[in-house]
Amino acid sequence: MDLMKELSKLVFGLVLAALLAPSSSAYAQLQKVEQTVFGMDCAPCAYGLEKQMTGFEGVESASVSLNDGRATLQFAEENDLRLEKLRTAIQESGFSAQKATVHVAGTVQQRGRRWILTTPAGERYVLKGDALDAKPGGRATVTGTVPKG
Repeated sequence: MDLMKELSKLVFGLVLAALLAPSSSAYAQLQKVEQTVFGMDCAPCAYGLEKQMTGFEGVESASVSLNDGRATLQFAEENDLRLEKLRTAIQESGFSAQKATVHVAGTVQQRGRRWILTTPAGERYVLKGDALDAKPGGRATVTGTVPKG
């Protein structure tokens, strides 16, 4: 799966939450993910997925709601997790990873009329919206929606 193609449809609602944060190799990338999960039919399913998500290095906390069909993860400041890895784990558990709301940080670059946010782990997010108030090469934190994986 080509993550860049998947994320080319990325729609960010709230645009820049923080610009030009101090430079640091520990600058977090994924900060929070609210992942919609289809296919959970029972409490043990949700519990098992929650335990699996909590087991990933870099995850500070994870909660899975059977009623809402959502996994919510908070990440440590220093982590190298990728959204793709979390979605693969969900699919390998027998569920379907749908849209996700992500809070992600990285470096922004402008390519033509597009803004691209690249995380320290190399994930690339295409930011929708031409009113971004960012400086190329600057650090930014954004919140937005990633469509079904």
